[in-house]
Amino acid sequence: MTRYVRIILVFSLAIILTACVIPGTEERPAPGGTYREAVVGQPASLNPLLHPTDPITHDVASLVFAGLTRLEAGQAVADLAESWGGSPDGRIYEFKLRADARWHDGRPVTPADVLATIALLQSPTYQGSDALRAEWAGVQTAQVGDRGLRFELPSPNASFLELCTLPIQPAHLFGDDGSADLLEHPASYAPVGAGPMRFVSIDPGQLILQRNDAYYGNRPLVDRIVFRFYPDHAAALAALLAGEVDGLAGVQPGELDGAVVQESLHILDAPLLADQTVLVINHRSPILREAAVRHALALAIDREALVAGPLAGSAAPAYGPLPASADGYRSDLVETSPDRAAAATELEDADWRGVPIRARAGSPLRVQLIATERDRRLAFAIAEQLRTVGIDAAVGTANPLEYYRDMLLPGSFDLAVVEWRLGAAQADLSPFWGSAGDFNFGEYGNPRADAALATARNAADTTSHVDALAAFQQIWVDDVPGVVLASPILHYAVSTRVQDVQLGRLVDPSDRFANVARWYTQTQRVPALLR
Repeated sequence: MTRYVRIILVFSLAIILTACVIPGTEERPAPGGTYREAVVGQPASLNPLLHPTDPITHDVASLVFAGLTRLEAGQAVADLAESWGGSPDGRIYEFKLRADARWHDGRPVTPADVLATIALLQSPTYQGSDALRAEWAGVQTAQVGDRGLRFELPSPNASFLELCTLPIQPAHLFGDDGSADLLEHPASYAPVGAGPMRFVSIDPGQLILQRNDAYYGNRPLVDRIVFRFYPDHAAALAALLAGEVDGLAGVQPGELDGAVVQESLHILDAPLLADQTVLVINHRSPILREAAVRHALALAIDREALVAGPLAGSAAPAYGPLPASADGYRSDLVETSPDRAAAATELEDADWRGVPIRARAGSPLRVQLIATERDRRLAFAIAEQLRTVGIDAAVGTANPLEYYRDMLLPGSFDLAVVEWRLGAAQADLSPFWGSAGDFNFGEYGNPRADAALATARNAADTTSHVDALAAFQQIWVDDVPGVVLASPILHYAVSTRVQDVQLGRLVDPSDRFANVARWYTQTQRVPALLR
């Protein structure tokens, strides 16, 4: 074979192999680009220890900070901690930190940072959330070896791993003795975290985050996330429609034209599993002390109609005191549909008679129903449903401040529409339905219920926790402490230029960033290999 022929053969073979292995190219996600989101208002601070319930602070914290654990589909999984274990009695937990976690300024994350964060919450000078302080009160902490931590709880707490999602703060900035003034500290407004995004800047118009290229987990593809501040929802929505931003959480059904959505927006929906809209019953009310009236009231409520009507598709029906996502939820211990015939029977047997409004001994079956102005339509719809069984509900509304200060907290109501947030998998119901609970606005009290809730909270194992919650749910059916109506749905509008945005199971709205590492705005062409 001549040299010329050999060259031709080699060249031909190369062409054939190239055609077989790389027949073409395809577009794939590429690093780079910016995601811009509209938010209403401005953050109170950027320190989640100070303002854990401020929505913008919470959004930023979910990207900038990391905890020992994080929630994934409502369950606690490893984050800064690579492993942990607990004692059989549920009072002692030991964690081992991962070795590759770094603060955004380059320093390693150490057990000292975790101890310092808890010291801030346990300090007598702590200026943040009373609820957050209470969660860590009495917890004793110690470092074990180079990367170990030991926590001793004053009593078992089935929600402890969820509490360990607490955003850890750097000891080298805040000190290790808990004495730092969080309100005045510069790092409360220019945070240094260990999460997937790092803080760059903030001004009256926007806040800028940059990808943390040293992040130990899945690094985001987008270079930057920008939160742009707007004075109200209408302005934020206008910015979305004008293309000034790429996303807006909390859009409502009917706000967006279908053609606009189809052309330029994705609308993603997910229920907020730990949020509840509840009809609180005031157990100090002479009429509502009667179990028969409470039972009739609960049997009169049609949740599906409320969701289709005043809630306008922005919520999903919810039944019973536990979120359906929680360990221990019992679908067989909740009422799943209205039964107005049974409601009428309950009232007749209690000698409440007559139409259209029932009465007994000349006194009408009349209650006062209160709500915030935002829930006005919902309150009137509930009143209409109660009227179908002969209960007259007079509706009163107020702005949120007056509602809580002048009506809800003093107990100036019979029925009240209230929204609150539970925990995720290991929901602790004591603050809401325990006789000493901070959010037990209706002053429901039953020693058996208190015992069941305490057992559930202090359970050292899942089986005991679930059994105690089953016992409480049975008491709930018998007592009707309140009526859980719905869980809100988060509607998230995102530009079609932002791809692979997915919502999993959300505990709160900030969980929409749980899969942010997969989002992308840019692509690159790469060889498409044969499969």
